[in-house]
Amino acid sequence: MCSKCPPPERTHASERLLRTRPTFSETVMVSVGVSKLGCTELFFVEPKVEINGAYYRDVLLTQKLLPVIRQISGNEFVF
Repeated sequence: MCSKCPPPERTHASERLLRTRPTFSETVMVSVGVSKLGCTELFFVEPKVEINGAYYRDVLLTQKLLPVIRQISGNEFVF
């Protein structure tokens, strides 16, 4: 900090230094495939969805990740 600048406590009121924003989502869950051949886009999981083996296999892998992974990797894909 330069000698001409006032100390931070004099620049801003302390209540303005940290503010929370309750309008943002608390959590976001995403799934993405990553390899040396490339990566998929982010697939957002709907809020409050129960992630279990069946959901991961039937929705995330079968419907979303595997089609894009096959497109990226061509014949190089082994699962």
